[in-house]
Amino acid sequence: MTPNSSALFSLNHPSRSFKYARGYKTTTEVENCLFANNGGGVSALSRQNNYTKTNITNCTFYNNNEYVFVKNWDTLSNPITGYHNDFFIDNCVVWETETDMVKMFYNNNPDNFTMYGFHIDHTLLSLSDSTGIPGSLEAFEDGLIFGQYPEFVDTASHDFRLKPCSPAVNKGNNAVALAAGLTSDLDGNTRIRYGTVDMGAYEQQDSCAMVGAFEMGDETGFRFWPNPSVDGLLHIQGEDAFEGAVRLFDLNGREVYNRHVSKASLHNLQLGHLAPGVYHIRLEAPPKVAMGQWLRL
Repeated sequence: MTPNSSALFSLNHPSRSFKYARGYKTTTEVENCLFANNGGGVSALSRQNNYTKTNITNCTFYNNNEYVFVKNWDTLSNPITGYHNDFFIDNCVVWETETDMVKMFYNNNPDNFTMYGFHIDHTLLSLSDSTGIPGSLEAFEDGLIFGQYPEFVDTASHDFRLKPCSPAVNKGNNAVALAAGLTSDLDGNTRIRYGTVDMGAYEQQDSCAMVGAFEMGDETGFRFWPNPSVDGLLHIQGEDAFEGAVRLFDLNGREVYNRHVSKASLHNLQLGHLAPGVYHIRLEAPPKVAMGQWLRL
């Protein structure tokens, strides 16, 4: 087995940015990697009586020329004789706008374009659809996102982290990430942050429903945390001691919580009885009123 975990490949300009030698039976793991602005992506070749398997898990690909995933395949390929070459691409973000399907997934035969031996699952692709090439119906599996920009933070500054509301957030396959032993992302942050793994090399650490840095309006002097909350515990703190009413509303506007808090600078509320979801908080502490959003996981 050849591992290659938590690595960054950038501005390399051979025909491929990541290659490895052929062997009688080879499995290569490519995990938590970023491939950006290279002359190519990942390639693997197998010869007769060989079995080559490449697992590409939670990786991000951006602007790596035309040929992104390259391997070989022909009609002799089958697991019985041992001449076999498979690519498994899971939980990835592949944004390669300078290529098309036949070159993004290339079986090393310019006269016979096929996608046999490719297996793509829970991955965001810059392609607009998944049809038109022999083997594509078998290659494209579950949980795929086609043609939706992944909302990178700033590609010009080489920041390929996802924005909190990216379509790739919480859209991966936990089983694959756990089987690969991925407990952290390329930054070293927790890999599964909000119950479902993200696609790509980076795990978003903020919730799409978060409001600022837990502030309830700078002018009010109140803050609340944690946001999101896993167990329903909510702390509300003021610059000075305050008393008043804490009210929570669901997204339909129904009041689900109303409590009077006595005078103190810090209040600890147990809201574990509330169902997971997004809630609007209204704190009425005369003469101040503060409002914000809170996510209960």
